[in-house]
Amino acid sequence: MNKILVVNKPNNLTSSFVVNKLKRFFSSSKAGHSGTLDPLAEGVLVIFLGSMTKIIPFISENIKRYKVKMLLGLETDTLDIAGHITKSSSMMEFDELDINKVVKNFQGEYEYDPPQYSAIRVNGKRSYKNAREGNFVEIPKRKSTISSIRINKIGSSTLELDIECSKGTYVRSLVRDIGLALGTFGTVVNLTRISTGSFSLDKSNDFYALLRGENPEFYELSNLFPVIVVKKEVVNQLRKLTNHKNVDISLISKQLEVNTINIVASNESPLLIVKNKYDDYGKYICSEIKFF
Repeated sequence: MNKILVVNKPNNLTSSFVVNKLKRFFSSSKAGHSGTLDPLAEGVLVIFLGSMTKIIPFISENIKRYKVKMLLGLETDTLDIAGHITKSSSMMEFDELDINKVVKNFQGEYEYDPPQYSAIRVNGKRSYKNAREGNFVEIPKRKSTISSIRINKIGSSTLELDIECSKGTYVRSLVRDIGLALGTFGTVVNLTRISTGSFSLDKSNDFYALLRGENPEFYELSNLFPVIVVKKEVVNQLRKLTNHKNVDISLISKQLEVNTINIVASNESPLLIVKNKYDDYGKYICSEIKFF
């Protein structure tokens, strides 16, 4: 099976567990995913089955949207409610206007310390593995972009936020830093990914419903990239290429250099993916190709 599947990942399951479970369920030769979700988090997880795994490096998921509920006055070692409490403070009185001002200050470029419990590699080892062993290592600061952040609800000790951010943003770090900016601590209670790129929660499949045998709704490849149908002789020329990284595809077919990424098909069956490179003036330079 060669398909793209958007799944609503339940909380308390790892992304890899969900991927492997569905790989076996659909009897797929291989499976992969883009954009790992923490076990505590739920929401959009994009799974690629069979030959569709080859397009993962070409996927652009720059904008992600989350809804998060954070608890004030508490911080844990994992920066979410599943961890061990490391810091706490008595509750303070927060003025709604002050909260809005503090939260809005995080909009724009955001530099932060990633969580110790994360998949970031430090000296070849995942940071969370070091943390589980009690070895807390220095992780270089990271930068991301918070394009939008707004408050949905203010509780007596909680905030509910709607966040749009760039790829690579750790919402747990953002929640911690918002808590500190308010003069207290903050930790994630629950986190839902609403969308990532063009993949959205309202078009996702329920994980448990799939395992019960309900018909899946697969994501169409043509919704990701333009599909260009070419003649058989063009495909034959492409297959003869030995260098797939820097190909001058304009010598084979001018129609393939128009879009940044194209799916090339023959008789509407996808055969390869083409990623084009352009100079600063938009002039075509070369292409990278990968066969399915």
